[in-house]
Amino acid sequence: MIPEFLKKSNSEIIAHNGEPFLIKVEFLSFEEWPSKVKLQVHAKLEADKPAQVALDILGVTDDQQRIKKFAYCRNGGFDNRADFTEHGEHNAEYFDCPDRETCPAKVQKMLCRCFPAANGILTPREIELIKLICDDLSDKLIADKLGIAFDTAKNHRRNIEQKTGAYSKSGVVRFAYENGIVLT
Repeated sequence: MIPEFLKKSNSEIIAHNGEPFLIKVEFLSFEEWPSKVKLQVHAKLEADKPAQVALDILGVTDDQQRIKKFAYCRNGGFDNRADFTEHGEHNAEYFDCPDRETCPAKVQKMLCRCFPAANGILTPREIELIKLICDDLSDKLIADKLGIAFDTAKNHRRNIEQKTGAYSKSGVVRFAYENGIVLT
């Protein structure tokens, strides 16, 4: 049984024995988004005062551009996970934004919110450490590479483990791969 919303989407469904087993979805530009999706994003933006302030700080004033920027900052990457379900639930995911280097930290906290984990929000600095942990660097090498104290690197790692629900570096690595923070 193919859900009705997929039949209407910009997708290709390949079936075997009458059951879909692969869905190939094409990227839609913002201008091509269904109005229902734009309305959902707009409703999320309207309910998110910090994100509105962040857009003001960035100087984004046009309503359509605000919706586009908000959606981009919250979901930016094109991956195999739906950003909105057929019931309207929003599933934000980690997105390694190319604008992060120039985006003010205050805006990052209010707009992209970085990445939600099981027990908190991972900051850009914690994401940076996760990537170094995945490169199999010790806390000492991470500290040296980032120009921070060894104890600071160790505290960051502990915070990451707590936020992700991991109990070890290998658990952090698993979390990173499962959530697209690092790719195989």
